[in-house]
Amino acid sequence: MVKYRKILNYFSVIPYLLSPFFMDAQQSFNGGGIGIKNNFGSVEFSMGQVDYGVSNTVAGIQSMGIQQPFFVIKPGAVTSLLCDSLTFVGEAILEKEEYMGGVFIAYKGGNGGFIKGSNINSLNVNGLLATIHPTNLAKGNGLLELSISGVPSGTGFAYFNISVGGKNCLIEVPVKEESPIVLNLNCGNIVVEPPAIGINQAFNGKINVQYSKTNGKIFPTDTISIKNPNASFKLMSSKTKLALDEGALTFDLIGTADKKGWLEFKLKVADKECPVRIIISEDKMEAPNFFSPNEDGVNEYWYVPALAFYPKAKIIIFDRYGKIISSLNGTQSWNGTMNGIPMPSGDYWYTIQLDSKLPPLKGNITLIR
Repeated sequence: MVKYRKILNYFSVIPYLLSPFFMDAQQSFNGGGIGIKNNFGSVEFSMGQVDYGVSNTVAGIQSMGIQQPFFVIKPGAVTSLLCDSLTFVGEAILEKEEYMGGVFIAYKGGNGGFIKGSNINSLNVNGLLATIHPTNLAKGNGLLELSISGVPSGTGFAYFNISVGGKNCLIEVPVKEESPIVLNLNCGNIVVEPPAIGINQAFNGKINVQYSKTNGKIFPTDTISIKNPNASFKLMSSKTKLALDEGALTFDLIGTADKKGWLEFKLKVADKECPVRIIISEDKMEAPNFFSPNEDGVNEYWYVPALAFYPKAKIIIFDRYGKIISSLNGTQSWNGTMNGIPMPSGDYWYTIQLDSKLPPLKGNITLIR
């Protein structure tokens, strides 16, 4: 009788032990295991007690035996599972999108024993499966890895009831909406209503921006704080399903400003951004008396900041002979041209009609080139 320790699930008796019996040999097996003669001239035995006999007309019968190995498997145990301390592996889990990733759960007091594998179906958000793979626990503190796969049916939290080493806990895995994608954002056509911010006045306006070519997903509700040296504002978006071809998004802008200048920030839609610049102005009419449209980037346009609060106002600019050079509304500025042709340096005049019930405002402009 030969005793073996376990190395694999099967044991092989190597060919040289059987070499005297290869000629005209017949094999027979009995006992608690199974013996199989393979193509290499050796015999493989399964777990269990096996008697192996070889008969030969010359040598007679010789028997050999292999004893069943004896193993003790220590069951795994932990003192605690830290299910509030999760480490995720892979991308975010998105609604109705195929997912394959995992999560690590920390534990304390592992005894170094063995835990069996198991599969756990998700609760609350269906469609996900968490798999605990068979493994040996660490002695002391360690991490347990769970594979997570499937297609989640909705958004929110998917819950899994975990049982490991005699301890149970509930873990929660966030499932998010698929991120929106916008290929085109029309930064050249952003509309701000009202078009200006008054000093020390509560501003509650809207910003509209056009987009096209999207993946049709949800643009989320969000609030972004905007801080400039002279203003504090919040930009808010509402939950909106994007149109596949084209559409427009509306943002709410609220806040106050205490100094003249500009409120400047970037409007972000998916991974696209547009610069936004809104004037902060006093509400009294103070029209500049000169400007210099000479393409040096300084004082290129003539405009009246307070007219931003009167978008329906009418502005007429004319020369010394009374010829109309340009007609504008309250939100527009004059660039020193007439029908696209630059006007020469000199004096020009304007009238501003705020309301039909009020007399027009009049003044002089000097154009410098």
